[in-house]
Amino acid sequence: MKSSGRIYLHLSVTLIGLLALSGCKTTSEGWVLGADRTKNAIEQTLVEDDWTIGVALIRNIPKKAYADVMPWLKDRAHTFPPVYLYAMADRLYKKDKESAAHWYAAARVRHAYDLL
Repeated sequence: MKSSGRIYLHLSVTLIGLLALSGCKTTSEGWVLGADRTKNAIEQTLVEDDWTIGVALIRNIPKKAYADVMPWLKDRAHTFPPVYLYAMADRLYKKDKESAAHWYAAARVRHAYDLL
């Protein structure tokens, strides 16, 4: 009985996270931050625990900064909360579906691990 409650909790949290992500803006070029400013802004959201802004920054990485910021994000993925990894998967989806699937799976594993 205790095990089924834990499974229910994991599923509930996962579904809530996915529903929250589905309501976020899709990627666009609305923000015009350079690579360094984008990296600094993402790091600042971790310090301030403002993950909503961090997710938005990752999902809206400008095309001109994409080549610099995405490798930086991947190198530091172990320091980010799972919701940032989901945002990375979303951002990667249009350019590289295989990599997006990898980061979605990584986010899911981290999410489950963090719930333990």
